[in-house]
Amino acid sequence: MERRLWEEAGIKPAGEWYIGEASDLSGVLRITDARSAYTLSDRVAYLKLKEKTRLSLLVDRHPLLFNQYIIVEVNPEKFPSLYNSGARAFAEFVTSGEGEDIIRRFGLDRYGEQVFFPQ
Repeated sequence: MERRLWEEAGIKPAGEWYIGEASDLSGVLRITDARSAYTLSDRVAYLKLKEKTRLSLLVDRHPLLFNQYIIVEVNPEKFPSLYNSGARAFAEFVTSGEGEDIIRRFGLDRYGEQVFFPQ
């Protein structure tokens, strides 16, 4: 997503102002905090460290930052050996009212705010 955003902005990130980190996201967030910098993060990683850093959200839920999770059922005619009925049951549950409610409530008790937003 970061590369796509830089490309859409017409900017090639390079030079002293840009630090490309190859750490896990928690490490990147700690470095960002220590350097009073900016970074792109997912909601869960940010919320995990929110109380341990001085970081705050600059942009939240902007359409360009939308990170969609999808469920894809494979074609049982092409892949007959796969457990297709289980995959179908899973997809139906996740997209049901009950499944979406579980997704919506995930993390509320731990982080105090919604983490995922079913559509």
